[in-house]
Amino acid sequence: MTTWEQARVSADATHHTLGGQPLYAARFDQVLAFHAPGLAAVLRDGAGWHIDSSGGPAYGRRFVRTFGFYEGLAAVAAVDGCLHIRTDGTDHYSQRYAWCGNFQEGRCAVRDRGGAYLHLDHAGRPAYAQRWRYAGDYRHGVAVVQSDAGLHTHVDLQGAPVHGAWFNDLDVFHKGFARARDRSGWHHVDGAGRAIYSRRFAAVEPFYNGFARVECLDGGLEVIDEAGGTTVKLPEAQPQTVPAGLARICQVPGLDGRDDPAPRDEPSAAERRARRALVRVGRLLYERDYNATIDGNLSVRLSRGEILITPSGSHNGFLEPDELVVMDLDGSRTRGPGKPTSEHRLHARIYQRRDDIHSVIHVHAPYTLAATLAGIDLHQTYVTMAPVPTTRYARISSAASAEVIDPYIADYNWAILPRHGPVAWADTLWNAFLRIEGLEHFAKVVLAAAAVGPLQPMPRELRRELLELWHLEHQETT
Repeated sequence: MTTWEQARVSADATHHTLGGQPLYAARFDQVLAFHAPGLAAVLRDGAGWHIDSSGGPAYGRRFVRTFGFYEGLAAVAAVDGCLHIRTDGTDHYSQRYAWCGNFQEGRCAVRDRGGAYLHLDHAGRPAYAQRWRYAGDYRHGVAVVQSDAGLHTHVDLQGAPVHGAWFNDLDVFHKGFARARDRSGWHHVDGAGRAIYSRRFAAVEPFYNGFARVECLDGGLEVIDEAGGTTVKLPEAQPQTVPAGLARICQVPGLDGRDDPAPRDEPSAAERRARRALVRVGRLLYERDYNATIDGNLSVRLSRGEILITPSGSHNGFLEPDELVVMDLDGSRTRGPGKPTSEHRLHARIYQRRDDIHSVIHVHAPYTLAATLAGIDLHQTYVTMAPVPTTRYARISSAASAEVIDPYIADYNWAILPRHGPVAWADTLWNAFLRIEGLEHFAKVVLAAAAVGPLQPMPRELRRELLELWHLEHQETT
């Protein structure tokens, strides 16, 4: 085994170690693991590149963000878009995409600038003509894709249907079976897309050696065989092992505090689902252009005293679940490879002030941000949404962000940091996302109107009707 194969990412993710000792003298803001042929992606001072096992650069170029090499190619985010590069840093193809995945089995999922997903072959050419709402990685020659109607199926390397069955949600095949969800719940299907048993569950895990752990629709836990029969009923955990609030974070049926206790260094099943949901929303925020490069941060509450939060210097569109950080509300990291986002005080303040809040999202959404630069007060602009206040100015990544937002936490569920971006907090991760999405659309409408002519104020009596609808009549101003 060569040196780079034995190297490990340090606990603070700033360098690599070998046998517990630093592999090289350099330090970075973030490093990823080494991949063949012995190169690792690093990030420092807002620039990304790859290093070899000496800590030296593998080439002279710099990118916005870099990722690991797979099948000899690495996905990178450049100023003009995303692409794949070779080990010498040269472009593998001339096309630019909004997002690029990693090559697996000679294929790679990418998203074009129009928002459609497709797979590339190893030469960087479209593997087939079809475009999808979403396309995943290939495994054993099969990938999951999502149609414009929101349904999922499996396709082969040429993009042809594997079985023709469609599902509300779907996973890749594992040991001959895939996890699938229809209107009734989760179950397992075979290679022909057929359910291998009649039962439905709130959640299922893949089969291992003929058995799978499942969560029943009533919240109970079982181990089933490949015929769907119960082999073991698992005991319920004590309620305090998974806080009740965590059950609502991702709005996943059956996530209600009945997960088995897990050691502190082994996330519970509930936390793993929360991690996956946070990664998914981070990608959605990037895909909808609410964040770019390493902008923004998001979190969910795990318990009264702990939150799961994005790490400092991370590109939220390319996060992996195990890159997220668990921290106390005082800002101390308890688990995770990196440091919490520099805006962690903002998140902590909201959780400390509101026990009913289980998710916080902060983005640098361009239209909302542009409104603050143009001096447009969205708090006084009423369309179909509750008014959103704009705080006093606070420098990014400073403790002042928490201070300026503090007056609005109790009465509102969002606020705009001028020259910085909006913050939304909610009882679930998805509700926080919906607030960000709605606010950015609202700001886009207002800016379009302002470009045509002066904004027309709403009469006070109509404004008050809306405030009463939102239970904000005490916020009425003249």
